[in-house]
Amino acid sequence: MSEVKNILITTYFFYPTNNPRAFRITALAKKLASKGHKVTVITADLGFNYEQYKTENNIDIITIKTGYLLNPPKMVKHTTNQTLTISGKQSPLKSGLKTFIRKCIRYFLPAGHVFEYSISLARYLKKIEINNYDVIISNSHPFAVHLGTAIGMGKFNNISIAESGDPYYYNHYKIAPYQKWIEVWALSKFTYITIPVDNAISDYKKLNMDDKAVVIPHGFDFENVELNEVNQSKKVEFAFAGRLYKDIRNPTSFLNYLVNYKSNCDFRLTIYTDFKNQETKDILSPFIEILGDKLKIYDLIPREDCIKQLSSANFLINFTNDTKNQTPSKLIDYTLTKRPFISIGTTFDNTSEFENFFNKNFSEFNAPDISRFNINNICREFEKLF
Repeated sequence: MSEVKNILITTYFFYPTNNPRAFRITALAKKLASKGHKVTVITADLGFNYEQYKTENNIDIITIKTGYLLNPPKMVKHTTNQTLTISGKQSPLKSGLKTFIRKCIRYFLPAGHVFEYSISLARYLKKIEINNYDVIISNSHPFAVHLGTAIGMGKFNNISIAESGDPYYYNHYKIAPYQKWIEVWALSKFTYITIPVDNAISDYKKLNMDDKAVVIPHGFDFENVELNEVNQSKKVEFAFAGRLYKDIRNPTSFLNYLVNYKSNCDFRLTIYTDFKNQETKDILSPFIEILGDKLKIYDLIPREDCIKQLSSANFLINFTNDTKNQTPSKLIDYTLTKRPFISIGTTFDNTSEFENFFNKNFSEFNAPDISRFNINNICREFEKLF
């Protein structure tokens, strides 16, 4: 291994938060610590007690305030494997008002309501001896982490890495033009910007930051994966796990296809998603009533549990992002299930391919090689930078 380093990781999401950003930075922190590096993680205080976790993984974890007014402290929410139903349907006026307020805040403030975390993070970093660390790794999303780290580390003399995906300014949300220059300033403070795929370099070139860009895929832990037996009944079982959005990952066209052409067939689509999100609720609610028992919706569950549950399906669905600059982490976890999967876009124009899958004909499916995403390989790539 490389020389032992004192590494500081700044992040908003970390274990036990249930999203890919938390998965990948948690896996990296644990792997770096297991290789003998001294690892400190600063993360948002979501009410989780890390004492046992710190001892088990040899990681020092410091929690700080998420915010004050716009982003008040939150608590870790424990998930259960219970079917979700429509309840407390929000009025269109109230829902529309909330959406409008969120968009306004996001338009004017970097990272929207999470902007306050950048203040909290910067304040903490300014209180410590930052140059005692050999390496700082800042984990985005949200962009508030990069911004707070850039402000807080000041004249840091050692290696700093902005672990990123798409540039914040060129993401799918509309934000004020001046936010581009805020992002340029923040990223200029880092030694390197790590991005998951080559395609993302073009967007960083628009920020004149492509000279700092280093391609390192997002890494995930491939260990401790347990699988179920595959469904052997006549019923066609297929599933999806992840968040849904109206603009970039919208299954409406596909669900309409199921309603119009498959209502008389024996199937069940299981979806694990964040049903508390209003966009998700708006998308799925009409189909819960129409499809009945053919559509089962569950809250998001821990990653290892989700992989195990998905592995019993005949096949899996990947509702694709519009962006080509990221490799969805779900494809990695889908591959770990050892089940075939089909990618479906917002317009759903590959009906013949889906019909083959629906008839349990997977002869055209080839599982991708995901070895480059193994956290063991990704950790070595990061070590090369310091």
